[in-house]
Amino acid sequence: MARFAASERFGFAVDPSAAALGRLDVAAELRFADGRDGTAFLHALSLADVPWAKVGTEGRKRDPIETVTFRSVKGRSVLMRAYDKGVESGLAPAGELVRFERQRRFRRSLEPSIQQALTYDLDDVFVGRELRSLVDVSAEVVCDLWGAVDRLNDLARSEVISASRADRLAGFLARRGESHKASTRYSRWADLRRLGIIVDPLARERTTVPVGSYLRAMVDQLAA
Repeated sequence: MARFAASERFGFAVDPSAAALGRLDVAAELRFADGRDGTAFLHALSLADVPWAKVGTEGRKRDPIETVTFRSVKGRSVLMRAYDKGVESGLAPAGELVRFERQRRFRRSLEPSIQQALTYDLDDVFVGRELRSLVDVSAEVVCDLWGAVDRLNDLARSEVISASRADRLAGFLARRGESHKASTRYSRWADLRRLGIIVDPLARERTTVPVGSYLRAMVDQLAA
């Protein structure tokens, strides 16, 4: 098939055994009955601590976030992005159609053959190492400090965590990590993230966004 497609497009025969893949894009979409939920999902992604990536946002002034971009640590290449496909294409009102795209680029020396690429598990390509922690944990964004404390209390009451651990993390949140070493702050935030708690410091109301559930729904689309 690769030989015929190349021949038709470029006008000369191509040996598919010599063809290699330089970039692989995997995408999935979610529809939201209430556009506010899709907008909240994009906002939540912009707050998530995603390993090996820098997170940036785009949107018109005073309007909700329309695009969340995840770049490599050095900021040279886009690893993935989530954006309001409905607004971008004019297909739906704001927040009702969100698209998440994973962009994987291969170094020339490591480019897989077409046959190798056909064996890839798209679920793994989509999640990668960057999204693994969010997909594996039922991550939520608790959109204020006291909502996070309430969640810690719930986890302690259900004996998911000890009371002392809940106290330690609640105290850390209340003091905002003041006077701690950077390594300690990172460890505390990582501990909260493993429990599915990400705090929006600018939130004005209590809201939770099931980031992990949304991402798993996208993974399920790829597996279908």
